[in-house]
Amino acid sequence: MQMDFWKAPIRYSDGNQYVLIIIDRLSKYVSARALSSENARDAAEILFEDIILKHGAIRFIQSGQGSHFINELLSVITQLTGCKQVFSIPYHSMSNGQVERFNSIFCDQIKKYYHDNINDWDIYLQSIVWAYNSSIHSVTGFISYELAFNRQLISPFEFPSSEITMLKTHDCWGKSKQIQASGHSCSSIQYQTTTTTE
Repeated sequence: MQMDFWKAPIRYSDGNQYVLIIIDRLSKYVSARALSSENARDAAEILFEDIILKHGAIRFIQSGQGSHFINELLSVITQLTGCKQVFSIPYHSMSNGQVERFNSIFCDQIKKYYHDNINDWDIYLQSIVWAYNSSIHSVTGFISYELAFNRQLISPFEFPSSEITMLKTHDCWGKSKQIQASGHSCSSIQYQTTTTTE
């Protein structure tokens, strides 16, 4: 995994000016959260709560060399979870390239969303992350969400078909009519249980 901070040119009206971005290097799945500052406590909290507690321990994390990543708190978390922490080469953005690539995509998308008020970039963050995670990645050729979670993404924007297909025409309807005709209520129906013996 790779993680780094992105600094917005303008502070959001709620006080947020930074985004901590964490990317799975294999699936390209992104997690991001807006913050008011870039410090060690926030980096450790987000890594622990948003990644480790939700998805399990990680084995490898790469980050920048800022004091918000090189500190005792993150060192203890990585040691306790068995994670190897490595650091990018200073002033060489390609060494943390996946995060840097997402930063450029994020900036381009923010430009499309905000209109008159440039201070509202924060409210679009999770929508942009979701769009990124739910689209086919140019490198893998797969949807990042599906690679990360090994299941098909169910989009809230794709409505299911309203057509219902039954295997046997009127099968359920016929059974319910038989039950009603026999005068049995649901509570008086006895169910047959089967037991298996070995």
